[in-house]
Parts: sequence; structure tokens; C-alpha cells
Amino acid sequence: MNCLQGDSNYIYFNDDGNIYKIDITSGENSTVLEGADMEGISPGYIYYTDDSGLYRMSFSDGSEECIMSGNSMWYIRINGDYMIITGNYFNEKNYDENTAKYLCRLNGDGMTVIKKYFCQ
Repeated sequence: MNCLQGDSNYIYFNDDGNIYKIDITSGENSTVLEGADMEGISPGYIYYTDDSGLYRMSFSDGSEECIMSGNSMWYIRINGDYMIITGNYFNEKNYDENTAKYLCRLNGDGMTVIKKYFCQ
């Protein structure tokens, strides 16, 4: 089990490639998403990755929104109204030879490369 985080009513955690939540008052455990890794939570949303990208899901209605698709995310840090993502940096010349840090709002708007890395 890893990536344990909470909000006012639940504690969320990863286990065996799935995301679960535990109700703080009743102790009931339920599956939130299968085949996904939790990356963080912010007011009203849980952020997760799967094989196709980075997503956020609304706590209130379960709607999902793609933040970044087609990338391998290695590290995501959520802070306030922004997040920093370290993942693949795609360009036409060096398609899979670079990684970068991105800065964006929690909904993915304003995606900006703030640092590039070269990987071999």
C-alpha cells in the first residue's frame, strides 16, 4: 500500500494497482478506480495515472477529465492551484529521448515546460 491521502470524509490509498477509499466514520472500504495509480488529491478531485495518461476525477459526480495523455508520468506534485509534472517531453526531433518538468493549473491549463532533461 502506498500514496495514502485524505480529505474530510475519506482516506484514499493505492494497493495492487487500484485506488481505494475508506470512510473515516464507518471504516467501510470501497474501490474508486481499477488499474490506476493515485498521484494526489486537491479540494474536490483525485488525480491519477493509468497506461494512457494523467487524469482527475471529481469527488462529487465521478466525472473524469484528461490532464495529459500519451505520456509516462514519473512524478506529480500538487500544491495549491498548481501542479508540477515530471514526464516525457515530446517533440518531433527527439520523440522519446527527453523528459521535462511541466507547470500547469490543476485542470491542465497553462501547461508550460519549465525544465528539460536528456535521457539515454
